[in-house]
Amino acid sequence: RTSRKNSPVTSQQLLSTPSLFIDWLQSEEPSDIDLLNRQDYVDRMTSRLIRLHSGTSSTHGSSRGQAIVGEYGSGKSTLIKDISKELLSSSNSPWIISSFSSWGRASSNHGIVKQILEKVIDDIGQHVEASSLAIIPERYLAAAYNIHSLFNILNLFETCKKPEDVLESINNVLKLNNRKLLIIIEDIDRS
Repeated sequence: RTSRKNSPVTSQQLLSTPSLFIDWLQSEEPSDIDLLNRQDYVDRMTSRLIRLHSGTSSTHGSSRGQAIVGEYGSGKSTLIKDISKELLSSSNSPWIISSFSSWGRASSNHGIVKQILEKVIDDIGQHVEASSLAIIPERYLAAAYNIHSLFNILNLFETCKKPEDVLESINNVLKLNNRKLLIIIEDIDRS
């Protein structure tokens, strides 16, 4: 059996070779082959993300989230991979993509929130100077859940902020560096 990971396969080869097609159907990895004609969805979602983050959309600033919902194995990850590839396609793309799988990650809301923020900050740091953001997860937990680490307790001069205000410092770093951030959280129902 030839796996699509071992050699590039065209859609024509996939459709004309039953063993390749069965491998493709049973694979749990995102596919590079679009037999379901999802390019229109990719184009529409990519355009929406670009409009939302360019200030040309009437919903700029008011709608920051999009959800892709579907049955296990229905192609959500492939769709996300294709959208990410489209956003990053230009050589001077301003996009930073932070992808997080929450499958089995944490047993509490604040635990998963902290892990997501740490991953986002690490991914931003791969592209721009982000050391000033290292304290964000702790500050966010303090603001959102009233959870204080030893560091925050010792910092008597720190004023308590709203969670949105804490996250604004991430936006400030992105704006300063002319970057845009797409956060992908997969398997949120499996954490």
